[in-house]
Amino acid sequence: MQFLEQKDLLNRTNEMIGRSGVIGEETNRLLMYLIFTSSVNLQLKVYH
Repeated sequence: MQFLEQKDLLNRTNEMIGRSGVIGEETNRLLMYLIFTSSVNLQLKVYH
């Protein structure tokens, strides 16, 4: 929960994606993350 409350959440998330092995493509990997999380959020709303 602390991670989610930190300032500059998107940049920190992007850094962590890079550390996980997705090298380069900083803009594309962040866009991919936002699309994925939006899609999952919409799916959860449909099932509840």
